[in-house]
Amino acid sequence: MNKYLGLSEFVGFNSEFRNAINLDLNLNHKEKLQSYIPTKSSVDILKRYLLSIINNQMHASMLIGPYGKGKSHLLLVLLAIISLDGKNEEDKTLLMYLYEKIRKVDEEAAEYIDRIMNGPEGRFLPVIINCQEDINQSFLLGLNKALNRSGLSNLTPKTDFLYAVEVIENWQKNYPETYTEYHEKLKNKKIGLNAMKAELLQFNREYLAIFKELYPQLTSGSIFNPLAEADITRVYMSVADKLREEYGYRGIYIVFDEFSKFIEGQDKISAGLNMKLVQDVCEMAGDSKDPQIYVTLVAHKPIKEYGNRLSQEIINSFTGIEGRLDAEVLFVTSAKNNYELIENAIIKDEFDINKLPSDIENIYFSKETIDECFAIPGYESEFTREDFEKIVVKGCYPLTPISSYLLLSISEKVAQNERTLFTFISKDEPGSMPEYVKNSFGEKGLASSFWSITPDLIFDYFTNLFKDESDEIKGIYQKSVTALELIKGQANSNLLNRIIKTLAVMMIVDRSQELPWNEDMLRLAVNMDYSSEVKERFADNLAKLVSLDVIELDGNNFYKFKTIEGKELESIIQERWRLVANENGIKDVLLSLYPNKYVFPKKYNYEFGMTRFFRYVFFNVQDFLSLNNADVFFENGAFCDGRVVCLYQYDEKNYSREIQNKLQEFMSYKLVVMYAHKLFEIEEDVLKLQVLNDILDDYHFMEKNGRLLAEIQGLKDNLENKILSYLVSTYGRFGEYEISYFNNGEVVTTESSSISECIDELCYKIYDSTPVINNEFVNKQNITTGATKTARKNIMGRLLKNESIEDYMTGTSQDATIFRALFVRNGLITGTPDTKIEKVIELFEQYLVSCTGSREKVSTLINKLVKEPYGLRLGLLPIYFTYVIGKKTADIVVYYGDKEIPMTTDTIINMCDYPTQYELYVSETDAVRESYLDGLTDLFGIMVDSTSSDSRISQIFGGMQKWYRALPQVTTNVKNNQEYFSETFYKKALSKISSILQRYEVNPYEALFEQIPMALAVDKDLEKCLERLSKFKKKLQGYYSWLLDRTIEVTKNVFGKPEDSLYHILNDWYKKQSDMAKGTIDEHSISAFMKTISLTENSIVSSDQDIIDSVVKAITGVHIDYWNDTSLKQYSHQICELKAKIEAIKDTNEDIDNTDSKAVYTSRSGQPFYYEIVETDETEMFRDVLSGTIEDFEGLSKNDLISVLLDEVERILKEKE
Repeated sequence: MNKYLGLSEFVGFNSEFRNAINLDLNLNHKEKLQSYIPTKSSVDILKRYLLSIINNQMHASMLIGPYGKGKSHLLLVLLAIISLDGKNEEDKTLLMYLYEKIRKVDEEAAEYIDRIMNGPEGRFLPVIINCQEDINQSFLLGLNKALNRSGLSNLTPKTDFLYAVEVIENWQKNYPETYTEYHEKLKNKKIGLNAMKAELLQFNREYLAIFKELYPQLTSGSIFNPLAEADITRVYMSVADKLREEYGYRGIYIVFDEFSKFIEGQDKISAGLNMKLVQDVCEMAGDSKDPQIYVTLVAHKPIKEYGNRLSQEIINSFTGIEGRLDAEVLFVTSAKNNYELIENAIIKDEFDINKLPSDIENIYFSKETIDECFAIPGYESEFTREDFEKIVVKGCYPLTPISSYLLLSISEKVAQNERTLFTFISKDEPGSMPEYVKNSFGEKGLASSFWSITPDLIFDYFTNLFKDESDEIKGIYQKSVTALELIKGQANSNLLNRIIKTLAVMMIVDRSQELPWNEDMLRLAVNMDYSSEVKERFADNLAKLVSLDVIELDGNNFYKFKTIEGKELESIIQERWRLVANENGIKDVLLSLYPNKYVFPKKYNYEFGMTRFFRYVFFNVQDFLSLNNADVFFENGAFCDGRVVCLYQYDEKNYSREIQNKLQEFMSYKLVVMYAHKLFEIEEDVLKLQVLNDILDDYHFMEKNGRLLAEIQGLKDNLENKILSYLVSTYGRFGEYEISYFNNGEVVTTESSSISECIDELCYKIYDSTPVINNEFVNKQNITTGATKTARKNIMGRLLKNESIEDYMTGTSQDATIFRALFVRNGLITGTPDTKIEKVIELFEQYLVSCTGSREKVSTLINKLVKEPYGLRLGLLPIYFTYVIGKKTADIVVYYGDKEIPMTTDTIINMCDYPTQYELYVSETDAVRESYLDGLTDLFGIMVDSTSSDSRISQIFGGMQKWYRALPQVTTNVKNNQEYFSETFYKKALSKISSILQRYEVNPYEALFEQIPMALAVDKDLEKCLERLSKFKKKLQGYYSWLLDRTIEVTKNVFGKPEDSLYHILNDWYKKQSDMAKGTIDEHSISAFMKTISLTENSIVSSDQDIIDSVVKAITGVHIDYWNDTSLKQYSHQICELKAKIEAIKDTNEDIDNTDSKAVYTSRSGQPFYYEIVETDETEMFRDVLSGTIEDFEGLSKNDLISVLLDEVERILKEKE
């Protein structure tokens, strides 16, 4: 018996694949560059980047590709080509090596390399950015490293960090005492001198903050702020300029390596600022021309594929970067190239399959096995049979073909830098291929798995990554772990274990079209033996897993994990079934899943320049036959021009004749029936899907049972696929069904006609009066784009105001093209309209005629226009409505409910969209009405603006309200002053007119023509109404002057001498009063009144009208302007009382000497003030506060205290004055 040491006898591994490329460490590394394998796919991408440099384009890009596929190696080569010095012999040799290697793959790429190597523009400084917590530090550190690496440290930009280092070195050299103190302060913070300096040189902002904190303590309070920290983009641009001017460099090429990790490491707080910096760098690169600055962000997958792993804040922040990128370059390599890379990574020197154990040779390399593997869709479409055997079967061995496929796919989905395709193949670590090969040994006849790498080993290697992936991948992984637990202790558990792991990997890869996880593929993946005995044994093990409730078959005959959640879900479905499942729900589910939602009459639409369509609906044939008319298909549903009714049935009876009879009964041209004489065999599936949708919509249930989500979604997907397949096969293009519809008085039934042709025929019949309008932007039911809405409103605005449309006749704007389609091509604007558009305009005009003298709903017009035979789209109607309204000279009143509103473009659009809520009234035009309106404009001085959106009537009434609201408040307050409004006409009209003119919610037309004439008791005599309104206006305007005169008269009568001026009367009286009366401050009304008179005494003589308002304010506390009907009478009473009270105050000290309640204070001016001593809770509290405050200032002398207190008394007395 031959003995074998195992796979290690036949297989080795290429050491060049062991470690991933590290751009920072391997930049321009000779061996790494020489190990580059130029495949066509990678060279195509390299060529794109080289061309962008030659053409000075694509300055900001993102290179996206999975881990371990070679994108870092590609960038390493790119950076070498653009940064190595062609004048240096060693660099030139390396460049020529790369040139020759790439030339064998692509001559054009080699030509680009030659142009860059030998061109006069110079080379680039490569800057590698590695992900750090501090993004500013990363960019500064990357630039600093690049300059030092290229011997250009003299260009290192001065930043706060470097200035801080210089300050420390200066202290050390010239100020030893400061340096010693600085050392001590660092010790207190447990930081060493060298550590501090090293961190500053590494641009660590935390240490810079510590230095800035210490600096003022060491420099007598100075602030360290030499540059206010560096602006990264300015730093880079400054260095780029110097590189160009002083050293002949072409510019800077920045590569942000591991950008994916940077994104994943962001938190909500810092994401905005960090992403903004990256955005600024991308913008800087995009704006650069000479010198050139390029930036490439390196990511392993697009941002949208992160799903829930990234917060919305981070995704939003990234949007700004996306907007600055010139391109997203996908590192996509062909399948063949990927397998060739694996082939190159696995060394099999002089590999001879004949030297393998015979059973291994028969299992893996037999013609039958290779044929069966080649039949996998993922291979058959990419390889010839010969290439497949050479590259995949033999080249990738000991990986089986399915393992190779799954390894490539899984590395794209979940790989990270530490675990990739190539680390699995070549890195000697637990779970990797080298470790497996090293430990595989034995004799001929050992289990075949020892001689191949099967998918279960891939599962083991990447298992830790599955845990941290998206919810979907994590869910599959968790189910597989549960399944592995369930089979513990079972016989043949090793094979069961491998089946479970293989199924998990296939489901995670999720490419069922190329590699379905059915029984045949699972067997091929787990054990490639094609013998009938092995197939039977494998089937038995699958059946065992099913019996153990570990896996189950879905609707596509794919295996999936059966979980506790799955069993629980079945129970929940049964509970809800009776409550949720119903016939209407079946119709909704079928319609939502059927891919065809509409049928278009193509010929009709082309001819009429619009988009008519019939909308699909599903109906149980029995329900259809029970209908009395066809209205149910058009009630409260989505808009359409007609319906295609797909009928389904629960029995095998043929209902064709009954369906035709029902259509004859309906006599509707807007129905087309599709009838498939076929049993509805998916009822249970549809009802179950209906229940699942109800469960998903139950927010509270899902919140408590989130664990069921994956199971629900999986079952939902299976049911949807099954139902969709049934619908397409039944009602789709190749389905067998009858088409029936009513036309020309009879029902037409056909099995061969195109349904689109049938609807064409019906549309010509139904909508034969539709005008041809060739503009798809507005000739539609709903206009959704902002630009078209704006264009429509612009046109309407001009038509409404009768403005010039001359520029629309030749312009190219959207406004102009729409206008010409609606008015020029059909002859409407030129006076030669075609018959169809003329009839439509006539309908608008007839409607306005019907509104003359009577309010009519807009819906009576719109309903005619949108229904057959016109069938106009709502998008058009506001423009034509505005056109007709703009030509009308009569006053048109718009009612929204019972409220008048202005006629604006928005109003007209809303009238067409919601016609039942609006009414129009057109005012009858005659000489009397016009004279009345002209009289009102003259009477109230109103200027009517013909371009205003407000109607003439609205503007006139608004002017009247403006006049009324400008009257003194006392005038608008008056309600029933019988002394002034003595005539009966005024008494009755006053409150009514005031109410009409004061209201904000009022209908102008009704106010002018109905309410005001009624209030003035003139019935409908508008001439008399204008006459009385003129008198009323004049009377109201005189009220304030009359009230002032009456108040002066009352005041004079109280003080005597009514023939004298108020000034003299009051001053003469004032002089006769006692000093105590003049100086009293204990009663506000007395002091205020006396103060008012004393001020008039010392002022220039004023008129009675000037004086009286001050007197009134002093006595009553309010100005005359705020009086009401009874205020004059109250004032008369108050002034009499006050006069008597003042005259009763005498200049004797008896009252003060004989009581403790009165006191006198003489001010610094010599004026005595008399006041009453009051004891209340409030005064007691104030006295306590004041006393406590005085005690707080015990250091002040009595003189100082009294001086301050008396100053305050003087100030208060002046305020009282």
